[in-house]
Amino acid sequence: MMSDEQQEMNPNQEAFLDFLKEHYQKDGEENSMSDEAVESLAEELNQMREGGSAGIEEVTKLLQEKTPEGEPKAAARQIRPEGVVCIKTWDVENNKVIFNICKSDSVEPPELVMRDGEEQTRLPMSLGAPSDDVDRKGEPCVIYDVVFNPETLENTDYTYMQFIVELTMMRVEEKYPERPKLNAKRSFKKLRQREWKGREIAEQNIRNEAQMRLVDDESGLREFSTPEAAEPTWQVMMVKRHRDAESVLRLRVELPGLRPEEVHVQLSAEFVRVVGLQLGEVKYKIEAPCQRPESFIMLSKRFHLSNHTLTLVWGPPSCKEFDEMMALKAAEAAKSAEEARRIQLANDVMFDIDCSDDD
Repeated sequence: MMSDEQQEMNPNQEAFLDFLKEHYQKDGEENSMSDEAVESLAEELNQMREGGSAGIEEVTKLLQEKTPEGEPKAAARQIRPEGVVCIKTWDVENNKVIFNICKSDSVEPPELVMRDGEEQTRLPMSLGAPSDDVDRKGEPCVIYDVVFNPETLENTDYTYMQFIVELTMMRVEEKYPERPKLNAKRSFKKLRQREWKGREIAEQNIRNEAQMRLVDDESGLREFSTPEAAEPTWQVMMVKRHRDAESVLRLRVELPGLRPEEVHVQLSAEFVRVVGLQLGEVKYKIEAPCQRPESFIMLSKRFHLSNHTLTLVWGPPSCKEFDEMMALKAAEAAKSAEEARRIQLANDVMFDIDCSDDD
């Protein structure tokens, strides 16, 4: 028997609830989530969507924090930060971006740590999901809530605030690569007499830090060195194309677990440098010797999601001309086929009209 709330759900909501039940319920297992727990999870996800905080990372974090019984793990807690200062800046497309710089004792204070053999100051922060809004003129803007420990924001010097803003910009670009990059000059403006902008500052989920940390033997400071990046499998070879029998140079790099936007390529005369970034950390890095013949140009650059392989191909200009000619022919053939289908459809309709019985 379905509840009144289930009966009022639209088809999309029903499909989403069925998906959750399929993945969080297992017949005959004691740790399976109950119907009530699944519906509660669906409601939380829906509230996140309506509140504008349903980014990929936020949804993933919520799903990972749910036990089979549907109860939140003790490893995370919610905080409500307090606004301190409001910063206005712009992205590369000249869209307005707002940073609500906030404070909370739940975020760790500044700390001197060891990173790659050097003493550095670590400034922990919590960055919320982007929220699309409008300013007083009705123009669109994007708002981020970024939370520091109160000690981090005690220094009100402009140079220090500039450092905090640039740190925030860098973290935004790392966490949300699908968004436009922020302005290259890192220009910003502090809004006077305003501690925050937009809707009420939302609660954020903060993960409890692990109790055990690596400690540097000599200094006694906590160790935060970045793990050495793995070198992925790659291959450079001359191959002959089937379609025109031309010889081309091909580089293939296998990058397991990465998406296209996480792959960065730099070319030099003799090397190809490929860096795979994931959540701001370098996961893969190679410098592949790849000296191209002087006359060769780039023909294609593709990332195949099916096997997470980056493929770069260089060849003579005649190959590019051939590819462009074949693409043009394919487009013309598709257009002709579409026109033939349209004419056939029109003829079929006219035939049906002419052959209809008269009353």
